[in-house]
Amino acid sequence: MSLLDPLYEAAIQPERWGDFLQKVAECLRVDTAGIVVHASDSTQTAVFADLGFSEEMRRDTEELVRFSPWVAEIQKHRPTGWYSGALDDALSMAEFRKTEFYNEFFRKYNIEWAGGAIVFGRDGAMPGLAVARSSKQDPFDTDDKELLQKLVPHLGRVFRICKAVSGLHEKNSAARHALDLIGTACITLDARGRVLSMNARAGEMISAGEFCG
Repeated sequence: MSLLDPLYEAAIQPERWGDFLQKVAECLRVDTAGIVVHASDSTQTAVFADLGFSEEMRRDTEELVRFSPWVAEIQKHRPTGWYSGALDDALSMAEFRKTEFYNEFFRKYNIEWAGGAIVFGRDGAMPGLAVARSSKQDPFDTDDKELLQKLVPHLGRVFRICKAVSGLHEKNSAARHALDLIGTACITLDARGRVLSMNARAGEMISAGEFCG
């Protein structure tokens, strides 16, 4: 699956999310695609990466999507640990088109068909892939939905890696801050003597040439 290379690379190289979403757009023939994270209590939503979003759409996604009836349906799958599929599988489109959310978000951005692959984190958060098509396109078919489902376990692994890497970065930053407070110059080297990290004091001394013989 050509989608997997950029997906797994995005786990440690966030700039690769754009390449992954571009592949998703090509495979699923969508206008927009995004990595969207809903907080465990559904009071906050963040767009982690996107393709085809305007600044206004990104802001509306973060402010309005948590009120979507579809998100409420997705929440019902929390015991399963994941969800994938198209909006019209979970909701009657005739009824959904009557909702305030449809008028304020879908109609505003010319969205008619939506699909997603969501993973429930251990902390209750809902990170996932969201994709959408305009009213000029066909609904998501069986092959599209199968692809979304196949992506679920891979997305789950990548989200876990992202969280672990983020935690390591935070610990590293905290350690550097602690060393900066001490005021001692500290440099970490690997087995070959290559610099892995240094605190601010060490950087200042190197810049000043104080380590030069």
